[in-house]
Amino acid sequence: MFGRKKTSSRFIKSSGIDPDEVLLDAFNLPSFDTNQFEGRVERSIRGRIPHVVGGIAMLILVGFLFQAWNLQVVKGEALVLLSQQNNLDHEILFAERGNVYDRNQNELVWNVPPIIEEGNLHETYSLRSYTEKEGFAHLLGFIGYPEKDSSGFWWRTDYVGKDGIEASLNSILEGTNGVRIIEVDALNNIQSQNTIEAPVDGKSVTLSIDTNIQQALFKAVK
Repeated sequence: MFGRKKTSSRFIKSSGIDPDEVLLDAFNLPSFDTNQFEGRVERSIRGRIPHVVGGIAMLILVGFLFQAWNLQVVKGEALVLLSQQNNLDHEILFAERGNVYDRNQNELVWNVPPIIEEGNLHETYSLRSYTEKEGFAHLLGFIGYPEKDSSGFWWRTDYVGKDGIEASLNSILEGTNGVRIIEVDALNNIQSQNTIEAPVDGKSVTLSIDTNIQQALFKAVK
């Protein structure tokens, strides 16, 4: 009995295994179910985990590098050409603002269509034109136009009535903008365009004012 313990102690010093585990295996192994690995000293797997994780990470890295090489070298030229030929952009279709007439259907406010140059892709909107007859400026008011920021993005896409009839009847005069998708090539030339939402123009209004009487009254007060 003592001899076995000494032998076990020497074995423990050389292998670094806990004494209880050695004695447990030596004396009690027959009473354990060996099919369930009872009574056996199992080797630690801690040393294998870093190698397994490292191997998986290496496989993932190799996969990413291969895909990057495939996209940039093998398919790079085809993808660049495809991107140049299929550049899609959204364009705002500005709605026309309603006109303003006096009681005799004389135009007091109307729209001046923009001049669109051939191949121009910039969104354009109509400008408002007002009668030059005296006595109407304070009555008709004015508007704020759509505006872009310094980066070229629209921060205001609607006309905004600022004063006079333009402000008080803004909800009637304003319309609803539409959207169009255009396809351009690498030289910014239009290849195709498709309207996905048509603009809805604003409604015109007729005032109870008579232009001749208004002008005569202004001159008299002046």
